[in-house]
Amino acid sequence: MSKVLIIDDDRWFADAIAKNLHQNGWQTHISPNAAKGIGAIDDFDPDVLLLDVMLPGSSAPAILNELQSHTDLADLPIVLCTSIQSSEFDLDSLKSYGVREALDKAHSEPDDIAKALANAID
Repeated sequence: MSKVLIIDDDRWFADAIAKNLHQNGWQTHISPNAAKGIGAIDDFDPDVLLLDVMLPGSSAPAILNELQSHTDLADLPIVLCTSIQSSEFDLDSLKSYGVREALDKAHSEPDDIAKALANAID
């Protein structure tokens, strides 16, 4: 069973994604902010991270930098899922941080997110 850590402050969105992932055999954990997300990584040991870009407190770039500073986490696959237009991201420059894909929340169905997460760990 694959494990995904969802770091997103939109609880409705995170719960909906977690429900869909559970139905498809995933184990999930939700963290509402960067600090709790970083703490949950060691406890939950996810296979992949679903990360919102705009979070209260620290944002996704802070998490990406934090992960890179730990050799055991530097290769953790990450899927960004945010309301910021994905066209604003230079995905090639984010790949060095483990980002495999950037999805637009407004235009992504739960099955699209599940597929992106599965592709990220393949």
